[in-house]
Amino acid sequence: LSDWGEVVWGKAREKAYSKELLPTLSPRIQCSEEVRRQAENYAQTDRQRLKILNERLDQLSLQIEGKGALQSCNLRELKGKHGNATHEFDLWVDQGGWRGFCHWEKAQPKDKLIVDYLGKGLGKKHQ
Repeated sequence: LSDWGEVVWGKAREKAYSKELLPTLSPRIQCSEEVRRQAENYAQTDRQRLKILNERLDQLSLQIEGKGALQSCNLRELKGKHGNATHEFDLWVDQGGWRGFCHWEKAQPKDKLIVDYLGKGLGKKHQ
């Protein structure tokens, strides 16, 4: 984008990312109803958290589509299962270090990553 385009996109992006949970960039990522409810709550109570969630889902999309792993997302396997979740990725560092918890589901033609819920990190023994 041109410099002007970057400015316009920056303002539009800020507004869009903090308004609602956006569709993921990858068709291989699906958010559960629980995550959708949490996002709706953030739209009413904490738009900055909703913005971060949308940004992390974009980064997660890039990572699983092979476009690079970003440190701010950091998708990794959990040691042991936690509900359906077998993996986690970083969201924000305050409030006890929140994560997105997810699992892989077999689907044709490629596996899908289902984001099950958002919550506090489980600690180093689980990472």
